[in-house]
Amino acid sequence: MIRHIVSIAKILSLVAPQLAFSTVAILIFIRTFDLPRTLWWFHMATLLPLQCVFFWTWSAVGQRNNNAEKVWFRRFYVISLFLKSAAINLFFVGSYVSYQLWGAYVSRANLSVLIPHVEGFYLAVGSASLAAAGLLLLALAAYFYWLFKLAPRLVRWLQWSFAAPASSPAVAGLTVAAILVAAGMWHLNLDPAGTRRQDPVLCFWTNAAAGKPLMTPEMIADVEVESAYQIPTSFRRRNVIIITIDCMRSDHLSFRGYKRETMPFLARLAASGRLHQVDFAVSNGNESKQGILSALGSRYPHNHNLYNFKLPDLLKRAGYRTHVFGTGDHSTLGDMRQFYGPNIDVFSDGLSPRTFSVNDDRGLLESLRELAPSDGRPAFFFIHLMSPHSLAVKQEEFARWQPALLQLDWGRMILGGMSPDVGKNTYDNGLYQADHYLREILEQLAAKGYLQDYVGAIAGDHGEGMGERGNFGHTQYLFMEDIKIPILFLDSEQTDYGPMPFGSLVDIGPTILDRLGLPAPPRWNGHSLFRSSGPDRIFAVGKRDGEWRAVIRRKNGQLHKYLFFGKDRRNFRELLFNLSTDPFELHDLIGMGQSDLLTEMRQLAQAEFNFALPPNPRAIPAPLNDQ
Repeated sequence: MIRHIVSIAKILSLVAPQLAFSTVAILIFIRTFDLPRTLWWFHMATLLPLQCVFFWTWSAVGQRNNNAEKVWFRRFYVISLFLKSAAINLFFVGSYVSYQLWGAYVSRANLSVLIPHVEGFYLAVGSASLAAAGLLLLALAAYFYWLFKLAPRLVRWLQWSFAAPASSPAVAGLTVAAILVAAGMWHLNLDPAGTRRQDPVLCFWTNAAAGKPLMTPEMIADVEVESAYQIPTSFRRRNVIIITIDCMRSDHLSFRGYKRETMPFLARLAASGRLHQVDFAVSNGNESKQGILSALGSRYPHNHNLYNFKLPDLLKRAGYRTHVFGTGDHSTLGDMRQFYGPNIDVFSDGLSPRTFSVNDDRGLLESLRELAPSDGRPAFFFIHLMSPHSLAVKQEEFARWQPALLQLDWGRMILGGMSPDVGKNTYDNGLYQADHYLREILEQLAAKGYLQDYVGAIAGDHGEGMGERGNFGHTQYLFMEDIKIPILFLDSEQTDYGPMPFGSLVDIGPTILDRLGLPAPPRWNGHSLFRSSGPDRIFAVGKRDGEWRAVIRRKNGQLHKYLFFGKDRRNFRELLFNLSTDPFELHDLIGMGQSDLLTEMRQLAQAEFNFALPPNPRAIPAPLNDQ
């Protein structure tokens, strides 16, 4: 027994350096992104068996025919150590940057399109990335040289760890136990809180979103609704066009009161009466996948799944030809291609063969030029522009406001040191560029005959932080800078839509179906805004595993917003704002004599999100309520 314990201790000493580094890395993830501390256990359950198998294999090769004494063995062993260390360390760096920018880790699917993403990332960050990569390669080369000089010592350490006869059964037992724990965490639903979906290594190896998931009652209900939906014999077969512009905030549009003319073409459309605006509109999430699926499927993000009955599915059944044209990766990021569903006739994103890189809106225009002219069959288009996004390719001709960046200063953005003025100028220039491309898109569709009889919408998919509360980018919070967007309906007919005081992305689909004379599926969360009172409440969900959730309620002419961070009881936080009097969310009303209002908003949140309010929530401080 003692021999087995000693052998396990030796083996653990061998794997300890990488486990120590990984522990530091995952603790940085936990602290930076406010992830649950239990993540460490899931992380170690993945790395420990991988490390044991790696060293066990090399030990077995070394012991056979006394290979450990041979030069080739030492060289290949050191090279494998170098490659393993480089891969794991670069993986952590890549995952940290990816989660900071997109709220999603690197996955196996992303690696299949690595080259286009690297090219797009380089175009976004420029020469700074080359300098950083060069320094990293020099550091890795120095590390490799140091390992090579230590090769005999490293091999002796390997052999010492496995020298005792008890080492093989010890490492076998340790590895099998770790694998069983990891397998249980991956497959046996031993993680009801969803912690494993937040670990970078687990996310990479399990790739949980890939493939068809096990059917849940929610998914079965969506399939049943789709099969039961009947297309009426008579309805308006008008073309449908939905255009989303990444990160577009409504408070940066001149016709919404902004001092700069960031989108002159869109402003002219508004002045002509061709745009019908929702007065107060928000996204139902803080990242693109949430926003796009909410607009296309009229379901709140916590209800999204592969089997949602979406607008393109419905229109395909009604005889439409369906198209998706997007800038950026709509294939592997978040497995978006699967979520668009099987009923897309023409699909083109930034990874499709193009002259331009993955995040360049000019590639979208290039794909549209290849679109066949209308043959009279009704058509559905979903188009996604990316110019305002920090990773989008920016053109100097649209750099109207200075000082601004043409390439992302990713280091300052990640560390929160970017100048708000520079960030605002860069963002406004991105809107100006998107406006130019928007005009070209509509001109191309008109030239091909798709705008003779149509109904559509232009909207932001989510907002963008530009220094408010130290908040840069999106995917982290659900404050108004993260979700306040424009929703603008277009119509080839001169039609009075009536007042539209309140709405969100889930209302786009029902409104468009109303204009076509088609009923909305019963499980859709949205409401038609066409000549109706619309919703009285809106729900939003944060990207990062639903950490932040929000309820916005309209009642008696007042807008109130309840925000809560409900990942677990220990970390529960909540905030309450009156958006009518405090649109920038500077004054938290909790503890300010609003107990009845707080109770009502909590009840709305509990009913929609099905969570249990922890005891004494007021005693837990609320974050980020200062400017």
